Formats: sequence, structure tokens, C-alpha cells
Amino acid sequence: MHLGTHKTGTTTFQRILSNNHYKLMESGLWWELEYPVHHHAAWEIMSGGHGTLDTMIENAGRHGCDTVIVSSEEFEGALRFHGMLDAVEKSVRKNEISSIEWHVSIRDPGEYFASLYYELQKHFHQNLRQMYYDICQKGYLYLEHPFPDLPAPFCCFVFDYSKYLGEFQTQLDARNLGKLFVHDYAEAGPFPGWRILEKLNVIDLLDYDIPPLNVRDSNEQIIEKSARNLEKLFPKSGMNDRVRKDFEDSFKIDLENLPLYSESIAEVFGASYAQALRMASGHQSTAGTRTEDHDWRFRSRRSRRQRLVLALRFVYHAFR
Repeated sequence: MHLGTHKTGTTTFQRILSNNHYKLMESGLWWELEYPVHHHAAWEIMSGGHGTLDTMIENAGRHGCDTVIVSSEEFEGALRFHGMLDAVEKSVRKNEISSIEWHVSIRDPGEYFASLYYELQKHFHQNLRQMYYDICQKGYLYLEHPFPDLPAPFCCFVFDYSKYLGEFQTQLDARNLGKLFVHDYAEAGPFPGWRILEKLNVIDLLDYDIPPLNVRDSNEQIIEKSARNLEKLFPKSGMNDRVRKDFEDSFKIDLENLPLYSESIAEVFGASYAQALRMASGHQSTAGTRTEDHDWRFRSRRSRRQRLVLALRFVYHAFR
């Protein structure tokens, strides 16, 4: 079970497995091809169902495979909302699965914040300050029914890694539902998520020379997409034109301030990120090449005085 997280090269990983479906099958590994990624299985599990997961397991057996790989960054929500494990547990018991592994990749919190902000703007307007406030308050961002055209009950994006990964492993232990393996997105490798396949000895068999996907848009492209999204909301009128322009102006300011907020998120959750990697290296998980004294780069590269200046700048921009 690959949980993501979001913005850790999951789409590339999923495309590689889809492109190598038959090679994987010859090695006894089943990757469901009904859709290129397994979001529908995740969304169903969020609502308490497990029929799609059952079908994937049954298809694996019909094709002589003894291992099923399920991947969707939508499973990230399970790190916080453990009720999702109920449906998975029922499927595991029903299909007499002998063992289960949970794999999650985590990345620098500041980079995650910036990348996620850009990604969300493709779909809807996300207020930078509200996003920052929610994450700092709870350690995650929660969006209910975020996509009107998709059956996703919610999306969850975790930033307080050590807290929620620890709680998730506790749930797995209590349910006897397998082990959690944590991977560092920053670790060099042939492709994102390669550590997930390492023990299966199939990496050398795969064709993973694919062009990059989901390259980040420029600020100008993001502003243009946001403007198109706003046009869907506001019918043409004098007042709505003024409101739309205010949205666009505030969005441009958000983009200018995004590095500031990203660095602040790095400061807030840097210790949690480092702790999660230390927990990983001391547990079942792989933590890449980082060492215990390697703290988050924004923290290690700034003096105390520089961090104070950063904090004052943040207060100024947040409340001006």
C-alpha cells in the first residue's frame, strides 16, 4: 500500500508501474490497469467500502500473482483519519492476505507547502494565509469535497510527520495490520518511489525512462489558470469584475509571499521531519542518506539572528 504523500513524484511512480504492467505480472506482481492510478479505490475506502480493493486482489490471483501493489496519494488521509483502516482491514481478512506493507514518502515541509500551494491553484482558489494557519494549527491541511467533478470525500495533506506517522504505526500494531516503511523523497535514485520496489528485485527489469510530468507552471501560467477558475464563479457584471480583480491582485501578492511562508513552514515542522527520518532509520523504514545531526536545511543554514529577521518579516507580511 503506497500512501503517497502528495507531491513526492507519485504520478511518475504510478506511470512507470502502469507502463510495466506485463513485466511486473511476469514477476508475480499485480498492478491494476483499470485506471492508471488507484484513486477510486482510495475514495471508496474513505467512505467505508472496499469492493474495488477486493477486485484488485481477485484479479491478482486470477493472473497468478501473489503480490498486489496499490498506489494513491489519496491514501495520505489514512495517516490522520484512521477509520480508513477499517475498510482495508476487512478486505485483508476477507481475502486472507498473509502480510501487508505500508509505504510513504515524505519531503521537506517547506518544499511540500510551496508545491502543494501551486498544485491546488490549478483546481480552485486556495488562500495562502488560511492554508498556512490551518497547517500550523493542526499539523495537516484538510479539504472536504475539494473536487466537484470527482467522488473524493476529502483530501488530507500531512506536515507534522513524526506525530502522524507515529500514530499511524500505533494503529497498525493494534490491528496487526502490517508495518510502515518511510522513505525520503530527497534521496537520489532512478525514479521517485524506487525504494518501494527495492525488496521485490524488479527495478532492473523496468523501463523507467519517461519524460517528466507535472512540471510546475510559471507564476504567469498559474495566474492565468486561476483567472479562468474565477471566471466560472463570477458572472459578468461591474461588481463581479471588481471582485474578480481583487482576487487576482491578492493572488499575485500570495505568489510573491509564498517563499516567506514556505520557509516559515520549514521552521515550524523541520524538527518533526528530521524526527520522522530518525524514526525511520531506527525502525523498519528507509530514511535515505540523511544523518541524525542533519536538520532541515532552512534551519541549519540560518543563524539565530537571520531566523529572527525572518520571523519579523513574516509578522509584517501577515498583518500588513
